[in-house]
Amino acid sequence: MTVKPGTQTVSIVGSNRFGLYGSEFGWGKPVGCETVFIDCDEAFSMSERRDEPGVVEIEAFV
Repeated sequence: MTVKPGTQTVSIVGSNRFGLYGSEFGWGKPVGCETVFIDCDEAFSMSERRDEPGVVEIEAFV
């Protein structure tokens, strides 16, 4: 997809219902998870909270 310079875009990746903290990759369940954006502003991320089932944690990068 080609986007003209100066065009405002929105990207959506992932899901807060992925169940990351319930995943088992062979070395134990995760105790923490961080979202990393490199060279990015005006973005946000939503993820589940490890210690509160059903609660969504929102991070904003402005």
